[in-house]
Amino acid sequence: MATVAEWRAQLGDSVSLTAVRVEPWVTTTLLSDRRPPSIDHGVKRVIRDLPDRLAEAGAVSLDAVAASGRLCPSRFLHLFTTSVGVPLRPYVLWLRLQCGASDSHAASPSRTRPTRPGSQMQLISRGRFVT
Repeated sequence: MATVAEWRAQLGDSVSLTAVRVEPWVTTTLLSDRRPPSIDHGVKRVIRDLPDRLAEAGAVSLDAVAASGRLCPSRFLHLFTTSVGVPLRPYVLWLRLQCGASDSHAASPSRTRPTRPGSQMQLISRGRFVT
């Protein structure tokens, strides 16, 4: 493992640091052995189906969501948090905000509506969402 002094030597003078120089260095030096997080198949199924469940029922129970992922509730919660990077409850709240945002898009004639709630979501990295 490199020391801070070696990193400083590789990056050069702090006055001349720019994102153009730092980002490739971070990717090749710090993130070179990083692998993408794996997402359990049951969790993938729930992530795919949850927007439709919220649209139909409005409320979802942990037991029902875990059953759709073919897992017991405690195991599902653990796998969900490990796979996605956030616990289920904040994820559901975030997803409801996405549904509300897509509904507001539908009310505005100048904008197009996503094909389904949350469809604009992208998982950038573990626990980071953007629209």
